[in-house]
Amino acid sequence: MSPALRFGAWMPGERLGHYRLGDDVAVQPEDGGAISAADYALGFVDLIEKGEHHREQVNLAGVRSSTGLR
Repeated sequence: MSPALRFGAWMPGERLGHYRLGDDVAVQPEDGGAISAADYALGFVDLIEKGEHHREQVNLAGVRSSTGLR
């Protein structure tokens, strides 16, 4: 699993409570793209609990709107 391009201690971000899931190609930031550590952790736990992407490369990105997102 990979985070968005804009992720890390130098860009803490705010917790939004949702995220966008991508495959092995980086999610392009349509409306932000940066993801906070809290939202990255949320996505990480969701992926483990749901088990939908076993042994697949996925990445997570933040978003500003929760429409149609996880």
